[in-house]
Amino acid sequence: MTQDIILRQAHIEAFEDLPVQVAVCDTEYGIVWANKAYREAVELSLRALVGRKCYSVRGMGVPCRNCPAAIAVEAGTPSDAELIQPRPEHCPGPPGTWLTTASPLRDDNGAVVGVVVLTFNGVQTGASDERLRLFTEHAPAALAMFDREMRYLAVSRRWREDYGLGDGDILGMSHYDIFPEIGEEWKSVHRRGLAGEVIRVEEDCFVRADGRTQWLRWEVRPWYEGEGRVGGVVIFTEDITRAKVSERELRLARFCMDESAIAIFSVAENGRIIDANRRACEGLGYSRDELCSLTVFDIDPTFSDDSWLRHRANIRERGSGTIETLHRRKDGSVFPVEITVTYLDFEGERFSFSFAHDITERKQAEAAVRESEEKFRNIFQDHAAAKLIIDPESGAIVDANNAAALFYGWSVAELCGMKISKINTLPFSQVKEEMDKARNSGNTRFEFQHRKADGSIVDVEVYSSKVRIGGKEYLHSIIHDITEKRKLGDQLRQAQKMESIGTFAGGVAHDFNNILTVITGCGSMLRLKLEQHPQFLPLLDQILKSSEKAATLTRSLLAFSRKQVIVPKQHDLAEIVADMEKFLQRIIGEDIDLKFSLPSYGLPVSVDQGQIEQVIVNLAANARDAMTEGGMLAIGADMVRLDTISASLHGCRPGDYALLTVTDSGIGMDDATKEKIFDPFFTTKPVGKGTGLGLAMVYGIIKQHDGVITVYTEVGRGTTFRIYLPLAAGAREHADATPVFPGGNETIMLVEDDESVRTTTADILTMFGYRVVTAGDGAEAIERYRATGEDIALVILDVIMPRMNGRQVHDELLKINPAVKVVYTSGYTADLIENKGVLDAGIQFVPKPLLPQDILTAIRRVLDGREVLPSLHHEHEPAEVEPQS
Repeated sequence: MTQDIILRQAHIEAFEDLPVQVAVCDTEYGIVWANKAYREAVELSLRALVGRKCYSVRGMGVPCRNCPAAIAVEAGTPSDAELIQPRPEHCPGPPGTWLTTASPLRDDNGAVVGVVVLTFNGVQTGASDERLRLFTEHAPAALAMFDREMRYLAVSRRWREDYGLGDGDILGMSHYDIFPEIGEEWKSVHRRGLAGEVIRVEEDCFVRADGRTQWLRWEVRPWYEGEGRVGGVVIFTEDITRAKVSERELRLARFCMDESAIAIFSVAENGRIIDANRRACEGLGYSRDELCSLTVFDIDPTFSDDSWLRHRANIRERGSGTIETLHRRKDGSVFPVEITVTYLDFEGERFSFSFAHDITERKQAEAAVRESEEKFRNIFQDHAAAKLIIDPESGAIVDANNAAALFYGWSVAELCGMKISKINTLPFSQVKEEMDKARNSGNTRFEFQHRKADGSIVDVEVYSSKVRIGGKEYLHSIIHDITEKRKLGDQLRQAQKMESIGTFAGGVAHDFNNILTVITGCGSMLRLKLEQHPQFLPLLDQILKSSEKAATLTRSLLAFSRKQVIVPKQHDLAEIVADMEKFLQRIIGEDIDLKFSLPSYGLPVSVDQGQIEQVIVNLAANARDAMTEGGMLAIGADMVRLDTISASLHGCRPGDYALLTVTDSGIGMDDATKEKIFDPFFTTKPVGKGTGLGLAMVYGIIKQHDGVITVYTEVGRGTTFRIYLPLAAGAREHADATPVFPGGNETIMLVEDDESVRTTTADILTMFGYRVVTAGDGAEAIERYRATGEDIALVILDVIMPRMNGRQVHDELLKINPAVKVVYTSGYTADLIENKGVLDAGIQFVPKPLLPQDILTAIRRVLDGREVLPSLHHEHEPAEVEPQS
């Protein structure tokens, strides 16, 4: 390594052909290099000289006295001396006086690593100027020698040529006069040299006046007069532009080679790997040095000596070629490659340049394609459905499976000789249009009529998709006979039409609830008073009139058929609901708040548990879809008793029922949608997102269990489903035998926008001893309360009213009387209203339709200061579709 540094610092290429003897030595005076003049003078080759001590070559055992080389090494400064050789045998040169000059060589850190010794042999003392002239003039590099004033003392021919000085006499002229454009930067370098510093730059870029970029290696070195005084500087420059360009081209070639995504090898004729790029090394798992120590036989297990010779001869003859073979990694694994080989003859050396592509994925893909085609062929031939391969351009049937032959009545060979127009009853122009649709869309469904071999016509459903076989595009068509399906479809639609006649009852609007309030209120009063008070016969007429309206709607419920087979067993409905909590939470998601309201006592019902769970799941899923931005889903269960009137409204038997309530705070439904929700195949979801059978299934299941389902909904406010299932025998042991109707003598304000509900409720309150002040809306209620508020003990507020809702009215009443007592009524459930921020905690709520026992009990609870219940459901509650609040 030290020798490399010495030779690099010495610029030996500049001294090879000089007419003076030049030797480069290390710090131990061992010769590292000598030029031609030196070798000829001592009559030794360079190999014989390298390593020998420079003084031993001259026939001496130790360095000469005042040896310039020794001074240069030890002192680190240039030195020269005239040495006399008294005996010719000590020196191969002629006898006489000869001049020796030595300059130290330093590494990049400034340490002395060697010395350059120049010997002017065979000249007489006093001929220094001539020696100097010969040295500089014949130097193969650009050299110039200057005095301390930077005047030329000597200059080489190369310097004159490189700097355009011609043959004119410039000796004695100032360097700065000849080149006035020299800047301060270079002058500073000259001053440093004159101060005794050696300045060397290996690569320096210059932009010449003509725009060319020139790279130079240069050195400024001081020369010394007697007693070590600097006499001036010697400037050496070498144009390395060509070497620099070649070096860059080499680096660029290596960069491109290494950055290539393809593995690249150069291989000698004997199979030895000369070079490889980074991708080749990474792909095989070797370093470059490891890979370049191998042969192709090490990385390609398919090559033998004979096959390699044949391959090489083939490539040499053709110049290039491509083969598929295997490569073996360092870990022993093999992988397929495709190699493109080019045969080259470079400077007498023959080798091949190879590009290797890893084709593992391609081979896997080809295998997958073959496997896929085989599978397709097997599936095509063995499929139970009739299949045809059709040329979409001509309509020719190019292939048919056995099922198609069986279906149409022609053999496979006969089908393959036909065109589709012989089978399809449509004109070929129309068939062509449909095939073009399939080609453009990629997958299309059609319904056609096809002709069989016996002449019969069948309805078919055809699914066509594009396939590519042998590079050509065809249509792969699957044919299904839908003749019977169409007949069954017609029958099903007719049956559904008849079955759906009664489903409109599930979508009765809000006014139906108000009608039920009238019916229930009047009927309940007459039930208690009819025999003792014949004067109430007009009320009976009103009940009968309202009952007839309800009966017209409910009778249609009986028209639904009951076709599902169920296996009823006795279960606790509350337990069924409770066990589904975790499952339902997963169905509805985390952004929907799931609430349960279940009794502490059991609700024994005779049901098919799986069917009832399906009902709950369907209703929960519908609720989830109605609350895309989150909300509340409340599921409750309770025990209710339907008396004769209530049961007749539902179209069921009187008795005890388990009531299942499912309420959401979703988008609700308009009347048109509500009227169809139980229709089979009716859905509001986008195509492909729902079958429309969910609620139809719910309706059928409940009907088969002798139950009833109702729905109450408003757009933007949510939906409530109520399901009544008969309780098992003996389950209602805790129920009161006789309803209790508590009364009082306080003044009650009734705020209700529906006139019939307002009138009936006022009559009930009056019958049980209360004084009643009525108001038709919120504004009227506030005005009347201001006038008589001190006499009003309690206010009954309808939650949903035009212009001002019940909450807003309540807020205004609180401003007048902070102690005002309120009972809310509405067709909504209490949970839903509380979730929407309408009700405060502790407010008594009575759901519609208003039953006398419910409203009277709620009034007494509030007036008497007893515990407020969140919602009152009296055992006689019909709980039918509520009227508009």
